[in-house]
Amino acid sequence: GMEALIPVLVDGLELLTDVLPPHSLVLVAAPELVRARAVELVATSEEFLNASWAAAASGGTSPIDLGASSGRVMVGTVRDGRVALTQTRRFANGPVPLPTRAGERLYWDVLRLWSEIREGLLAAVREVGPLSAIGIDTWAVDYGLVTGQGILAGMVDSYRSPRTRGMPDRLFEAIPAPEVYAVNGLQVQDFNTVFQLMADARDGSLPATADLGSRTMLLLPDLIASWLTGSMYAEVTNASTTGLVDARPRSWSEPLLARLRIEAGLDLE
Repeated sequence: GMEALIPVLVDGLELLTDVLPPHSLVLVAAPELVRARAVELVATSEEFLNASWAAAASGGTSPIDLGASSGRVMVGTVRDGRVALTQTRRFANGPVPLPTRAGERLYWDVLRLWSEIREGLLAAVREVGPLSAIGIDTWAVDYGLVTGQGILAGMVDSYRSPRTRGMPDRLFEAIPAPEVYAVNGLQVQDFNTVFQLMADARDGSLPATADLGSRTMLLLPDLIASWLTGSMYAEVTNASTTGLVDARPRSWSEPLLARLRIEAGLDLE
């Protein structure tokens, strides 16, 4: 948790891969150690996921595990006091590069992801019958803009897209970094939602204030949940990755939103 203090200790962060020159050669000095660590991280992820759904499962419960390189739909059932987990669908995932006048930009193919999730849930129903709950385990920060009827109004950018480079510096020129951190307590990463919104505002991707019907922002897990339930809301742990939440009351920070509008030119409501 010490990395949470980085924003008050340094002015900014850069990924090592971002500063390497093109066509750089990378020497892996201990490949077996790297492989072992990768296997360990995957196993730990599996352990946490299985433990969380084992704790939550009662009857037929279906977790959706969506990662940046793959996704899967599982079904969990309780039998004789034990939880059984079965995978009903697994699918590849990855950002899709598209050319723009400003350079290549990365997007998520959310319609295909939704189709895969839907097929996995249908398979789960065929296997165990009606589901008592559905849970979504995926990343936040990325978002879709939807209309008041829940219709997706545009593509979903990937946090891996380079479009947000320099956005933290631009924000902190308007509002000092310690003052922002005092509100959100969030580690500064180029892909935090607030920096993505600033990049979209710069590029003209955010609708005008008068077009509020297409400005409802749903983070990726909340977007999927809205398609499953018909309800649009922001789950608090997802919202905490945006940089727009006051860490104390765990709600949207109206004062920070006002400062972003007045001092940084980012018009949000």
